[in-house]
Amino acid sequence: MKVRIGLGIVAHFILGLMLPYVVVGSVVLLYGFMAPPTDAERTKGLIIGIIYLAFFIGVNFLTLRGLPGRQRLQLFLVQFAVFMVAAVSMFASLRWS
Repeated sequence: MKVRIGLGIVAHFILGLMLPYVVVGSVVLLYGFMAPPTDAERTKGLIIGIIYLAFFIGVNFLTLRGLPGRQRLQLFLVQFAVFMVAAVSMFASLRWS
């Protein structure tokens, strides 16, 4: 059980580090950069976003299943906090580097 919780926290940290790249890549592919996007680029951007969201939901499902309600909420908040810290630090790193 503790290994699963630890893996969930590490997975959320990694997903948080990847978030800026996924957001920027999806937005650029969906809306185009310097020119209107082609249908293939829009499809790639949508697929990238869907795969990332599926990983996020899958990690939450695998790490939180089988826990009592209150503990599930507490662990979700901890994992989400780790995710947000990683995402904000990566956005800041990309912005000011």
